[in-house]
Amino acid sequence: MIHTKQSSDISPPLWTGSRIALACAVFGALIFAASNCDNATNDGSAGNGNVNANTNQPAPANRSASATVTVGREPSVPERAAVPGANTGTSATAALPNGVAERDVKMLDGKSFRLADYAGKVVVLDIWATWCGPCRKMVPDLVAVTNEYKGRGVEVIGLTTEDPETASELVRNFAREFKINYKLGWIEEDMYLTLSRGQNVIPQTFVIGPDGRIIKHIRGYGEQVPTILREAIEQGVSKRG
Repeated sequence: MIHTKQSSDISPPLWTGSRIALACAVFGALIFAASNCDNATNDGSAGNGNVNANTNQPAPANRSASATVTVGREPSVPERAAVPGANTGTSATAALPNGVAERDVKMLDGKSFRLADYAGKVVVLDIWATWCGPCRKMVPDLVAVTNEYKGRGVEVIGLTTEDPETASELVRNFAREFKINYKLGWIEEDMYLTLSRGQNVIPQTFVIGPDGRIIKHIRGYGEQVPTILREAIEQGVSKRG
C-alpha cells in the first residue's frame, strides 16, 4: 500500500530581523518541496505537483504534512507527488534505458504491449496514480493531446504505479470519470525504477521520439507543462518526416 502526504500553504513569517533569514531559508526549501507529494511511512503531504512512486530511491520532502493515503501495493520506499507551478523538472534527449523498450507491459484490458511496438511513432508515456493530485491535473492535457494529434503518429500511454490486483476497478472508474481516451496500463516497480533512473516521483512524463530516444522527460506538473509537452511532441513529429 502507498502512503502519501500532500503539501499545504505556509503562513508568512513575522518580519523581524532574526526571522527573515530563517524564513528565507525555510521558504526556499519548502518551495522546492512543494512540487512533490511524498508517500511516507508515518506521515505524508499531498499537493498538486509530483508523487513518489514504488521505487527503491528516497523521495524529496513535501511542503507540509496533512493526510496519509493508502492505496495499492506496499512500496519499498515512500511515493510522492508534485505541485503545479513549483519547480517542475525537465530534461532533454537521452536514450531509453537498456531493456525498457522490450519489456512486456500489461494493459488495463488484460492485453500487453512493448514500447518497441511503437517504433517510428512519437510516444507520450505518463507514469501516474489515481490518488495523485498532480497526476489528475495532467490527465486533461493528455486527453487533449490525444485528440489534437490523432492521425499524426502520436501514441499516448498512461501507466499507473498501483497494483492491478487491487486497483483495477478503481482505475477503470477513474478512466470513465476523466473520459480518458488513451491507453492505460500498469508499470512494475523494477521497470519504473529503471525508466525513471531512480527519480522516485510522479507524475513523470516521457516524450519518446520515432527513433526511440527520449525527447523530453517531465517531472511533476505546472502551468508550463502543457506548452513543454506540445513542443516536445512537435519535435518528435517533425522527425517522422
